[in-house]
Amino acid sequence: MLLHKCNINHWIQCGLNELQVSVDTLNQWVNERSRRGIHVSLVVKNLQLVRSNYPDLNISFSVTVNRLSTDGIDQLLDFGRELNVKSYYFREVALFEPESGFIRNQDFGVSMEDLLLEDSQFDQLQKSLVNHPEYLKIQFIPAERQNKRRSSILKT
Repeated sequence: MLLHKCNINHWIQCGLNELQVSVDTLNQWVNERSRRGIHVSLVVKNLQLVRSNYPDLNISFSVTVNRLSTDGIDQLLDFGRELNVKSYYFREVALFEPESGFIRNQDFGVSMEDLLLEDSQFDQLQKSLVNHPEYLKIQFIPAERQNKRRSSILKT
C-alpha cells in the first residue's frame, strides 16, 4: 500500500496501531537497483507526514539488506531515530524463486545475485552497529534462517 494513496486516518479509526514500512535505503540510486519505481524522497516525506499527524502510531522498518545498501544503514537508522521507529527487521537479501513462479523483472536472477552479500558480511554489519543508539530495536534475520523457515512452511 502506498502511503500517499491511502487514508491512514481511516485505518487508525479501524484500530491500526503499527505501520510496517519496507524501506531499504535512503539513497535513490541504490534504491533503483532493488526497488524500481519507488522514490525515496516521497517515502521520506510521507513518513515524516505520518509521524507529525500520528505521533502515537508505532512505525517499524522492514529492511532488506543487500550489497549496495550496507553503506547507508547508519543513515537509515538515524532517520528511523528521528521518526521514533519502534523496531527494525533487517533481513539479509536471499535468492530464491517466488512460490508463485511469478518473477517481477526478467533480469530478476541476475539482479538479485548482484545484490547478495559476501560471506559473513551480514554478521559484520550486525557487529558494526552494536554502538548505534537504535541497535537494541533491530532484529537481524540472516538469509539461511529465511530459507529454512520458508522450507518448513512449504512442507506443511
